[in-house]
Amino acid sequence: MKDKGLLKLFLVVSTGAVVLTSLNLFVLYPRFTVTLVSQTEEVAVRLASHLSSATIGQRGGKITLNDLWDVLAGNKIKAIQKDLKIVKLKVFLPSGETLYSTSPEDIGEINQKSYFHEIVAKGNPYTKVVKNEKNVEGQTVTADVVKTSVPIMVNGGFAGVFEIYLDITEHLAILHRLSTFSSVLSIGSMGFFLILILAGMLRLDRKIIENQEANEELDRLASDLSKKNIEIDEKRRELQKAYEELQKTQSQMLQREKMASVGQLAAGVAHEINNPMGFITGNIGALKKYMKKFVEFIEIQAEMLASLGAEDRVKEAREKLKLDFLIKDINDLLQESTEGARRVTEIVRNLKSFSRLDEAVVALADINECIETTLKIIRNELKYTTTIHKEYGELPLTLCNAQELNQVFMNILMNAAQAIEKQGDITIRTRHESDVIRVSISDNGSGIEPDKLGRIFEPFFTTKVVGKGTGLGLSICYDIVKKHGGEITVESEVGKGTTFTVGLPVKDGTSQATVNSQ
Repeated sequence: MKDKGLLKLFLVVSTGAVVLTSLNLFVLYPRFTVTLVSQTEEVAVRLASHLSSATIGQRGGKITLNDLWDVLAGNKIKAIQKDLKIVKLKVFLPSGETLYSTSPEDIGEINQKSYFHEIVAKGNPYTKVVKNEKNVEGQTVTADVVKTSVPIMVNGGFAGVFEIYLDITEHLAILHRLSTFSSVLSIGSMGFFLILILAGMLRLDRKIIENQEANEELDRLASDLSKKNIEIDEKRRELQKAYEELQKTQSQMLQREKMASVGQLAAGVAHEINNPMGFITGNIGALKKYMKKFVEFIEIQAEMLASLGAEDRVKEAREKLKLDFLIKDINDLLQESTEGARRVTEIVRNLKSFSRLDEAVVALADINECIETTLKIIRNELKYTTTIHKEYGELPLTLCNAQELNQVFMNILMNAAQAIEKQGDITIRTRHESDVIRVSISDNGSGIEPDKLGRIFEPFFTTKVVGKGTGLGLSICYDIVKKHGGEITVESEVGKGTTFTVGLPVKDGTSQATVNSQ
């Protein structure tokens, strides 16, 4: 059962890492790249609009190169392009002839590409990402650029084209580094958890071997004792009593050692999960802030374009590029990631609460909270076959060992779930009466036969089929409840169900010494 649980944990961790890596590579990175290209296109359109108004509008429809150089050197151009560098600029006549280019060898060439006549000449801008663009500013340089062809419209007629090349090499490099870092972090986390899980499996295997050897030794001793009982009848009762006490002590020692190991493993896993979860939560929060700034920047751009009379064009571009949908979808993705991180944090908190390794062994505790913690830990074992009904009363705090009581409630709830064959109900009731806290756990399962009901608290006695139980669970529960000065009773009817009732005396802080001595 433990190996299967660790295997499930490994599959969950592996699946989570694959999902995060795939989300990063195939969703977030392409969407951020599309957004970068669309924003770059908007900058190019604004640059072309400014160049057109500053050169053509002032010269009766003719492009003047001196004016063009003056405008390119102006502060307005720098304010529009911000951190995007113009690495190349071409000016085409309506015929496709290159009137001007920052690369002189291009002047006079005819642009016969289909996009020029089929898209741009009809008044629509055309954008294309060019990887490894060479011959930038007259030099042999390699860069990633966004080439945007913007039509020059004069009095409703097509007068030419501004073709602007904007360098996005650094921006793509930043996105690539972020994507690589996120993928490495996910894969690294999976590897780390795999090491922890394998270490836990090796440790459990060693414990199983040790327990098997101890059981074999006990069997040998039992055989020797039986032979001696035949030979020495007078001492048989004393030896039998000693043997029964040895069985009881052995079962308690095995259970305590198992719970201590599980508690340490749970606390260790919870502690190690907290560190990468801190990174993930922090990065998601930072990404939300960055996204908010991007959205504010886009809105500012839209307002500026609207003030320049391009409101309709901005609206059309937003609808065409589905910018509003992209912003909402990114926010939804970030919200879902935040919710996932919150769930992992809650699981870690439940593990720490269940193990109680960071608290005193004996302390004031809320029994209702102990039951809730136990239900969260074994939720996956109960949710497929049972419906939990809770009828909690108002309970005072009581001095107890919360970890041990969690073990009692977990054993009773697991037995109730296993007694239900297909689908059934488990009802949990708590109440306070005469300084005693009573917890009743009822199920509508198969019930217990009357001839077996009086032996269910005996060590190594079980009503389950061979291989399904050790017969130690209820025996340990009985000892824990007795140690707390309480009592545990059972009522059952075959075919209708079983009810376990645990009664615990209410103790305040003055009873600390008494509980510790027990």
